[in-house]
Amino acid sequence: MIRMIEDEDEADLQSEEVVIQEEDKDEILYNDNEYELGSEEDNDLQSENDDLQNEDDNLQSEDDDLRSEDDDLRSDDDDLRSDDDDLRSEDDDDLRNEDDDLQSENESGEMLTADHDFSENDSFGFDILQGEGLFSDDESSNSTRGGVTIFDLLSCENFTLRCHVIMWTGDIPAISKLMNMTGHNSYIGCRFCYLKGIYCQHSKHIYYPCSIPRDYSGIPDIQDFDPLNLPKRTPRTFERDISNIENESRNSIRQSFVKNSGWSKFVTAVQLCLKWRITNNDLTNVQSLLVEFFIHYESCYYKKEEERLSGMLISFHYLLHVSECIKNCGPCWSFWQFPMERLCGILLPLVHSKLHPYKNLTNNILLLERFNHLIFVYPTLAEQLSGSSAKSYSEDKVFSLDTQIEEFYWPKQNYNLTVYELKQLKHFYSFLFDTRKNRLENVTSNGRKFGRLRTKDGHVISSFWIQRKADIARNNHYVMVKMYEDKELFGKIEYFLVHEFREEQHMLAYIQWTSDVHIDKYGIKTFRGFGKHDFIEVDYIDRCVGIMRIGDIFYIFDKENQAAYIE
Repeated sequence: MIRMIEDEDEADLQSEEVVIQEEDKDEILYNDNEYELGSEEDNDLQSENDDLQNEDDNLQSEDDDLRSEDDDLRSDDDDLRSDDDDLRSEDDDDLRNEDDDLQSENESGEMLTADHDFSENDSFGFDILQGEGLFSDDESSNSTRGGVTIFDLLSCENFTLRCHVIMWTGDIPAISKLMNMTGHNSYIGCRFCYLKGIYCQHSKHIYYPCSIPRDYSGIPDIQDFDPLNLPKRTPRTFERDISNIENESRNSIRQSFVKNSGWSKFVTAVQLCLKWRITNNDLTNVQSLLVEFFIHYESCYYKKEEERLSGMLISFHYLLHVSECIKNCGPCWSFWQFPMERLCGILLPLVHSKLHPYKNLTNNILLLERFNHLIFVYPTLAEQLSGSSAKSYSEDKVFSLDTQIEEFYWPKQNYNLTVYELKQLKHFYSFLFDTRKNRLENVTSNGRKFGRLRTKDGHVISSFWIQRKADIARNNHYVMVKMYEDKELFGKIEYFLVHEFREEQHMLAYIQWTSDVHIDKYGIKTFRGFGKHDFIEVDYIDRCVGIMRIGDIFYIFDKENQAAYIE
């Protein structure tokens, strides 16, 4: 019994050992599997580490490339600085030479005329046109580079027509567009200097005084400017401004660059400006007179009061640059815009298409020029073409005599003279025929009254009879009458009259004379009122003048003070 129990215990012990061994084997296998899994994770981590190392190497290589490019850019920048220094040195030398030349001209007292022999390099647009191939590098004048081939109808051969731009002119808006500037209603609207305008809250406009208003609460960085020492624009400052705009990458800053980018003295200065030839002394006087007038205008009309800013338009500021324009371009008649305005008046009536105005204008000009050239191809057409352009009008519209160049224009009406007018008409005939009034035959009071006169020079003079009854109306019925060689007479045309006497028609003007005209030391003509009426022959009427009344004094504006062409 005891032996059986021992055998059973031994068997149980062996069974437990087997179970324990099995569990140990399972644990060993589990540990082996866990070890294998850990090895795979280590391999994955090692692979990721290698990838990161490769990326780091690539970034390091890119960084080295960028450093190399940065070094190259620094080298290029050094080269550009060196070139810029060389150009500045050359420009300074050129400017010094130009200053020396100008100083030499000033000392020699040379006149500023339009006869200057401009060379190619004198042209502001020379570099631009040379880039387009319009200027030839060949010194020979027969070079075929550039230009347009034109057929000469007179010589019946081709020739090369070339255009050399020596100067651009235009009115204020046109020049602003040409130079890509912001215009005359921007804060820095002057194309000559950096004067900063002042915004008037009342009129919603920008004005250009040289001195700011008292107690001005607008932009704080505006300051007074000296009219004799304005901050001038130069080619170098233009290049600097353009470079700032082009090189700035931030649009807001680019936009900020773009946005920031005594009356007798006046009359005397204008008279000097209108001279055919202007000396350096004249130029100095023009500058001083206009500066004095500007100071006078500011002190009398602007008075540094913000509510008076509307009187400081940019046109007054441009008076400070008139002498500079004359110095650079010659006398005013060589660059003023009257011919351009006249040309615009000729071209505008040729435009009939609103959809394609420029094509229509081009076609009409081409058609007119073809008609003008027909006489060279078919000489027999010359008489027909010239005769077909003549127009005929009824005497109700236009009246003239075969013995006179002058013409009367409508309106027209039959007219009976008053007793006083008939008396003055008899006085005229008495003087004309050197006969006493009581010996004159019957002078009728009937006639034809006209409203306008076309003079022998082609100017149209109106009459007081047809003046519009309005606050604003043209007063082109004041004239200068030249009946004597050494005396000028002024008067107001009441009307024009066609009257028949002794079987002959007379073209007359009924005029009211001014009182005695006085001329002061500045050449200003004044008078104090009007006097009697007279009839005169229309060929005595020389020109139209302007009249302005201030208080009890009438001022005469006579265009005879303008330039006279010298033959």
